This record gives sequence, C-alpha cells and structure tokens, in this order.
Amino acid sequence: MTLALALVAPTVAASPGADSEGDGTLAAFKQVPVRELVVGIADVADLSRRFLQLGYHLDHVRSGAGEVPRLLLANLPGDMPEIKLVEVRKAMFIQAVLPLILRANEQIAADRERLRMLAARPGIWSDADSIWVAQLAFRYNTDQFDLAELTRRVDVIPTSLAIAQAAEESGWGTSRFAIAGNAVFGQWTYDPDKGLVPNSREEGRNHLVRTYDGLLGSVAGYMLNLNTHDAYNAFRNRRQAMRTDIGALDATSLAQTLIYYSEGRRDYTKRIRDIIEINDLTAFDDARLSRELRGLH
Repeated sequence: MTLALALVAPTVAASPGADSEGDGTLAAFKQVPVRELVVGIADVADLSRRFLQLGYHLDHVRSGAGEVPRLLLANLPGDMPEIKLVEVRKAMFIQAVLPLILRANEQIAADRERLRMLAARPGIWSDADSIWVAQLAFRYNTDQFDLAELTRRVDVIPTSLAIAQAAEESGWGTSRFAIAGNAVFGQWTYDPDKGLVPNSREEGRNHLVRTYDGLLGSVAGYMLNLNTHDAYNAFRNRRQAMRTDIGALDATSLAQTLIYYSEGRRDYTKRIRDIIEINDLTAFDDARLSRELRGLH
C-alpha cells in the first residue's frame, strides 16, 4: 500500500531551529508557496508508475525541456537492490532524490534572499525580522549579529554535488541505512535512539549512522551539516569565493574541499568528482521544481 499526504503551505518561507545534528524535518519546510506531495513508496513498481503518471523523465530535465515534479518521497523502495541493470537503478535513484534536493535548496535560497534583503536595511527591522534572524542564526550555529558569516552559511549546495554524495553514501539507494533509516548521506550520530550500528564498525568505536523519519530530513540534515560544521569551513570559503569571483558554483571544485566528509579523504573526493563527471550530473544544476504537482492520482 502507498501512503500519500498532500501538503498545502502558505507563502512566506520560514526557518525554525533544529538540533545540533541537523535534524531536518518537515517543520523546516512548512511555508512553501505551492502544493506538493509527500509519498510513501511500496516498491519499485509503484515508484515507476508514479514517475510515468507525472511524465517525469530525466532526459527532459537534462535538456531543460521539463521541470521536476514536486513529488517528495518519504522513503526509498525496499526492493531497490533488486534492480539488476545499473543504469536503470542509477536513473531511478536520481529521479527519487532530485526533487528532495531541489526542495531543500529552495528553502535555503528563500532564507538567503530574505537575509540579504534585511542586511541591506539595518536598523529598520521589525520585531518579527529580528526574531527570524535569531532563529536562523541558531539553526546555522553562528552569531545573529554577524550577518556576513550568517549569509556565508545560508547558501545552497550544488545539485550535482548532493546527488553524487547521496549516490556514494547510499550505494545508489541500496544500502541498509538508506532503506531502513532513510539515511542517504551517511551522517554519524552518537545517540543510540537516532542511529543504526554499521556492520563494519571497528571494535571500540561507538558511532552510528543517523536515521531519519523521512528522506527530506536526511537531505536537510546533510545541507545543514555542510553549512555549519567546522570541518567544512574550506567548502564554505570556496563557495563564497565562487560567488564573488565568477557568480556561479562549480560542484567538482567544491567537492575537492570535502576531504573530511569521509575517512577516505582524497580518494573520497576523487570518487565524488568521478561520479559527477561520469554521470553528467552537472546537467541537473539548473533543474527547477514545478510550481504545482499535477498528473498524480
């Protein structure tokens, strides 16, 4: 059986607080000026049918001829590992995570735009503006009065980079963590109530892989992690420099800064760059979500 929940949201973006581990939840995405759908998926056949109903094809998105539907998956199908053809499994995984990544970035972009507008007119904020900035600063773990640093942190993650890391960390959606824990980015936790024990964990170590109630939480947590953790300061520095120098973000260059994301260090960053290039993922960097979700029943 497939469970579906339609969400109709108001028009003003908001960014409430979250815990220190990047617990992205639907609460962080409450205010969206469109109708969207969060759907629980039974199996691969169910997912394929829904993509077909929506006319959702990656070749259309790559070419810029089609928008990405606002279909937000709550989970990946449990029989994902049974897809034998690698290219089919890759395509389905990209279709599954692309709307989630775009949705999370959409929220960040809305917050960034509001923050930049407020920074341009200091001293004339309303009480609601001040409270909003304080909440945003708390979420991004920085000083609410340092608007330059807050703006540096509140910024999007290139779509191609997010897809590549999700693919690497989840085995293109086939890992136990992705299927049982909605965790597609391999983030760690030390809370026994919020994680799964890795089968290959070395003796004496006590980390777990962070689990989430839904896939959107995993994506939000990943983005918040890159935007706040000290280990990714070089990432944020390079992203800011790209904004200033070329006005655009280069995912493969940014991937080089993520040496602390994995114990593989430089080998890991090379794998991420290879995934981006081999699968032509930069074609999705300009992808956009549709304004409304149509065609699903």
